Amino acid sequence: MTVASVMKPAAVTLRESDTVMRAVHELVNRRLLIVPILDDGGTLTGLFGVHRLVELLLLYHTHSTLPVVEEEEPKRFLGIVSYWNVLDALSGAPRS
Repeated sequence: MTVASVMKPAAVTLRESDTVMRAVHELVNRRLLIVPILDDGGTLTGLFGVHRLVELLLLYHTHSTLPVVEEEEPKRFLGIVSYWNVLDALSGAPRS
């Protein structure tokens, strides 16, 4: 068995000149974890992924969703925040 026999050709790629917002749009709308980045000659130059976007957030360090609670006691539960919520907010996608 070879890698070529099990790989899925990338349906989505980005160019080095594409904007971060375009990359976020592709990640969110297609629910991808990474998108290959190509130069103008079609050579792979890197990967753009969900983890890179949120690495400075607590979500990256916990690899999980986070509970949202009221600031004041009794810290009533309000909801959760996930990777996808953050990406939706960054891309300007409507909330579902």
